[in-house]
Amino acid sequence: MALFSAYDIAVHYEEKQVKIPNIDPIGYCYLNLLFDVAEKVFGEVPGHLNKLIHMRCQIPKTDRMFDISDDDSVHEMFEMHKCGRMINVHVQDMDVIPSYKANQINENGHNTDLNLREKGKDKVCVVAIDDSEGEYSDSSSDSSWLHSMDSDNEKDLDVHSDSGESDMSFSDFDDTEEGALVPYSENEEETDPVQQALKSKLWTYNPKVEIEFKKGELFTNVDAFRAALKDYVIQKGFPIVRLKNEKSRVTAVCGVEGCKWRIHASPVLDSMTFMIKTYQGEHTCVMDRKNTEATADWIAKKLVPIMRIHPNMSTKGVEAEMIKYGVHPSKWQMYRALTKARNEIEGNHIESYAKLPKYAELIRKYNPQSICKIHYDRPTLLVEPRFLRMFISFKAQRSGFVEGCRPFVGFDGCFLKGSYGGVLLTAVTLDANNSIFPIAFAVAEAENKETWSWFFHYFEEFFGPFTSESGFHGPLTFMSDRQKGLNIAYEEKVPVASGRHCCRHICSNFKAQFPGILLSNLFWRAAKSFDVAGHNEAMASIKELNIEAWKYLDKIPKTTWCRYTFNTGLKCDHVTNNCTESFNAWIGELRGKPILTLVDGLRKKFMKKMHKRYQKGCMLTTAITPKMLGKLQKIGQVSRQCELTMASTDVFEVGDMNRSYIVNLSAKTCDCGAFQISGLPCKHAALGIIYKREKLESYCEHWFSRDKYLKTYSSMIHPIPDEKMWPPMPYVTPVTVLPPPLRRAPGRPKTKMRREHDEGQSASQPKRHCYIKCGNCGSFGHNKRSCQGAPVTE
Repeated sequence: MALFSAYDIAVHYEEKQVKIPNIDPIGYCYLNLLFDVAEKVFGEVPGHLNKLIHMRCQIPKTDRMFDISDDDSVHEMFEMHKCGRMINVHVQDMDVIPSYKANQINENGHNTDLNLREKGKDKVCVVAIDDSEGEYSDSSSDSSWLHSMDSDNEKDLDVHSDSGESDMSFSDFDDTEEGALVPYSENEEETDPVQQALKSKLWTYNPKVEIEFKKGELFTNVDAFRAALKDYVIQKGFPIVRLKNEKSRVTAVCGVEGCKWRIHASPVLDSMTFMIKTYQGEHTCVMDRKNTEATADWIAKKLVPIMRIHPNMSTKGVEAEMIKYGVHPSKWQMYRALTKARNEIEGNHIESYAKLPKYAELIRKYNPQSICKIHYDRPTLLVEPRFLRMFISFKAQRSGFVEGCRPFVGFDGCFLKGSYGGVLLTAVTLDANNSIFPIAFAVAEAENKETWSWFFHYFEEFFGPFTSESGFHGPLTFMSDRQKGLNIAYEEKVPVASGRHCCRHICSNFKAQFPGILLSNLFWRAAKSFDVAGHNEAMASIKELNIEAWKYLDKIPKTTWCRYTFNTGLKCDHVTNNCTESFNAWIGELRGKPILTLVDGLRKKFMKKMHKRYQKGCMLTTAITPKMLGKLQKIGQVSRQCELTMASTDVFEVGDMNRSYIVNLSAKTCDCGAFQISGLPCKHAALGIIYKREKLESYCEHWFSRDKYLKTYSSMIHPIPDEKMWPPMPYVTPVTVLPPPLRRAPGRPKTKMRREHDEGQSASQPKRHCYIKCGNCGSFGHNKRSCQGAPVTE
């Protein structure tokens, strides 16, 4: 060790010399030297900027110098100065970081590289010095508390400044200079004692541990300290008075008179990192859980990470979550917090309309040959365009419909629950497994003839022409609810399509005028009958019961609701539009989201469902799909009740109850009509097939095969980047899109579907059964006030 008990260090920096007197070499390390040099040299630097420090010690009696970069080099520095107590240290501040290692001292105490290196090749490190407390801070945000607290003013700070000055230094660097510039690696940061020491002082947020402050703790910026202070105040339950609340300092005391609690924090040398410099943590007041610091904004920040996982959180869930913090918010506080948290996650309703043009451009970019049309309301060029309608369909949906599905499409509209209302118009078909397959959707202002005509215009443009030359096979059939101009619209725009009406809606209107269970059952028997004889019998029974009911049904064209009239080439026996109703239930809570969240949410659901079903199809081991296989098993069981009389190998007669039916297996026909219309063997044909020891699935139509199922889902809907990752698109117009006019109906906004009187209540809201008993006469159905009878005598 050195011969002297104390040394004087002369620091040379930019033609200045500063003396650090009486340095004890015992226990003196690299960090001590670094802080002493920074405090003496950079204590009065204007702006208190981060400095890239490089220190070099002059070898006694020579002009040569060696680098000081760790504790070993500091030890060597004292060993070289055994003959004198004055040590000369030269300090440089750098703009770039070289990739080569610092020069080492050989066994003789001399530098292995005696030539002075250029300024850009020296090893440097970063330090931010507190001029008042002598503490250190780190400008790295790797462990930033803001990442957990979702601060709105988060700024990432690194050991390399991302400022324009630093970028200019890199851009001006000449390739002819020696040494290659490389970024500051994570391994270097892990081995750097400065970085490790600074990170040990940086305050990090841990929601599972109570907040405790200490003098000297560091925060990434003033917003991080303010947020931590707010959490601490709410956690401890005391009122706070902020004496100073500025960017340059924050001073706060307890609001209870006589309490000694006090905290003061201010920035260190880098003007960004905050340090607690004064702290008195003892309280003499009583805890109060009714804290005004727990505002709706604070609650919303706590709810954001939770609502990303549970987006449908209710006020009861918010109340339970706030109990963890000892906070009991009011009903309106929870409502406002939920609204702000949803806006943070899903976006604002108004702002989402302006993002639609860019989203449409991304759809065309990442899903080529798809269609995305936006219709604006813009009377003149002097006014900003206002959103009116939007139509979207992906190429994968078109390919799946044309190549793998029957030409049967159901159309329906459901109202949206957002702030600006509107309706969602959808087109849904059926795959080989009789599962719903959405092929197009649109958002419009209302459901009427005009909007449906606009919808069918682009539907026919994208999916048409519906001819065999274009690869389209089979009779095109549309299923609708027979209301709001839908039928008129597709008859004008797609005249080649034949129409069907949903029998559930016909029955609902029928029962409203002609109530009764018997009439309702006869209607369904007439609608579902596969042969004309069964239909005529049911209609004759209705005519005997109520001639007006028979006239009402007779006015409706039979081709739109009677199963026996359906085209046998379609191979679809559906008499209801339940596929679209199932789709409306499937989209769930998306109906109340902002329009961009709604549209992108539907895309994600389509994308996920198509891939999942494609995987399912690849795992199928049967020739037909699972649902069809299950139907055939039931048909095979029911066929045992029939009686078979063979006429030839493929032609036979089957007795069923009091009737007989002729079956031709080679032509796939049966007198009952079910074989031709549904595309599956009926129970009469199944009896002959089983008798021949053949498989029922071999007589099914190809529409229900595994190959058709795979063709439906073989295409892919491509992902679209997150909104934060969107590239700049200055060429996309219009830049500003106003939301549609706000139409508020009188009364409270309705968010529940209007149900028919025979539909019953939803599963989430079961019907309440309540029986009223009169306290006067003891009868049910009325109360004492409306009782007309005499009181009961005991």
